[in-house]
Amino acid sequence: MQITKNIHTKLPKGFSIVELLVVIVIIGILASMTLFAYNRVSKDASLASLKSDMANAAKVLEGFYLANGNYPETINCAIPDSTTSACVRASSDNLFDSYTVNEVDGESTYGISISNPEKGTRYRITSSSPGNLLGCPVGFIVIPGSSTYGTSDFCAMKYEAKQIDWGRAPVSQASVLPWTDISYTYAEINSKYVKNCSGCHLMTNAEWMTIAQNVMNQKENWTNGAVGDQSVFVGHEDTSPNGSLEASSNDKDGYYGTLGDIEMRRTLVLSNGEVIWDFAGNVAEWVYGTVNSGQPGISGGGFTDREWYDITVPGTILPDSSPAGTGIAGAEAWGTREGMGTVYSNADSAEEFAIRRGGGFNFFETGGILSYRINWHTYDSGSYVGFRVAK
Repeated sequence: MQITKNIHTKLPKGFSIVELLVVIVIIGILASMTLFAYNRVSKDASLASLKSDMANAAKVLEGFYLANGNYPETINCAIPDSTTSACVRASSDNLFDSYTVNEVDGESTYGISISNPEKGTRYRITSSSPGNLLGCPVGFIVIPGSSTYGTSDFCAMKYEAKQIDWGRAPVSQASVLPWTDISYTYAEINSKYVKNCSGCHLMTNAEWMTIAQNVMNQKENWTNGAVGDQSVFVGHEDTSPNGSLEASSNDKDGYYGTLGDIEMRRTLVLSNGEVIWDFAGNVAEWVYGTVNSGQPGISGGGFTDREWYDITVPGTILPDSSPAGTGIAGAEAWGTREGMGTVYSNADSAEEFAIRRGGGFNFFETGGILSYRINWHTYDSGSYVGFRVAK
């Protein structure tokens, strides 16, 4: 008789569900750390590439100046170098998105900008400050600081804030209508969420006045070609059409969408060659901060539109937002005729209001670069009021 023994084979012990979950979590953490490190290295490399391209551009332009006594009119690499053109080449994925040449007091000056749309970063230098690299988000421009308003160089949206899709962060781009029907409260909140913009905020009144002062000092922004002669361009504020406008990606097309009357140019030029759209018209814009009292106006006059030079109570709101406060010779006499815009305020009010600057498409004869309106609460909104973001 054959005796059969039962042989029990001991199988290897498997992993428990808890152990598998721990391993998966650890792998996920390591993967996240690796991805974060890669993104940081990639971004650092991109910024280094932008800075290197900008340094090379400055060398080419200064070399051209030494050889020709002026800066090139174009930096197009598709045409041969000449006494008016020089090739300034950017690395892969980088783009020289703006190059301007100006004559200031008989001396040639330049401004050049480079950006990397994928990484969302932009730099600009000028011949007067070739080593001053201020990094701005794509769609923003560099604003020269002002000692009058206590500002150093900063970044600001080139275009009024736009909303591409509902619920998305604001962007600065030519296409799409401005983001309107937004209250001061929500404009202030949303301004912090611009992509690739740590430290972004709703433009302050000091920043607004810094831009306005710079613009008012450039002869290119006056209809008769000289500072103080006729009017600063006011843009779209004639209800034709009766609504806000998109901008053009071509800065030379400043009358885009308007009737073309001379004062309706929507582009204004800064001293560093940058161009800002719709700063005086199209939609009015919220600026940061609220006021309870101390408004400029006339004691006992209530709320109404007034010229800046008619104000008898200057108020206590800082900084001084009047033409005279810019320190430009003769500005104390400027009003709506010179494109300044009116003041709508009440020197006797103690109610809390937010501040709107600039003019809207329906602000005919009251809008302008220094238009100043303090009669809306923080929760009010309208189709002719938007905002702009600074950094």
